[in-house]
Amino acid sequence: MFKRRQKFREWKDAPQMDIGSPSPAIRAFAETLTLAYRTQAKEFAVVRFTDVHQHTFGYPNNEALAGHPVYSRELNFYAFNEVVDSPYLKELDRRNAVNFPDSAASFTELKHWFVPFHDETLEIVGGTPEFLGTITTSSALEAIAYYDAQEPVRV
Repeated sequence: MFKRRQKFREWKDAPQMDIGSPSPAIRAFAETLTLAYRTQAKEFAVVRFTDVHQHTFGYPNNEALAGHPVYSRELNFYAFNEVVDSPYLKELDRRNAVNFPDSAASFTELKHWFVPFHDETLEIVGGTPEFLGTITTSSALEAIAYYDAQEPVRV
């Protein structure tokens, strides 16, 4: 689909994920997505994305990333990658123009995030993430629940 060599910008505000078993989980509500994953220190880090217009979570895993349309050798595995000059955002603008040709809204004003974990990948079209903190707990879902109680999602 996208044939050019892709560039990425790494976001480093959150702790490095455990590359063997990060055990990520997400909670999506309205235009907000909260992510938790296990860090190298064996705590769970929690990151919140706002202004989310689209997300996918699952395939491909780290072994199949080379088949993804935005893959290039510059991709940072086990990291938060912003896809620079994303062809996918341009494609979303093209699709939107079919029904809304005079729309001033542009997907290219958003960010395209690509976060490859060990067994799954998170891909988001939205705003800039915010690192909320880390917590020692038994699961990523518990970490999300804790931070949702501390900083509720605003609708």
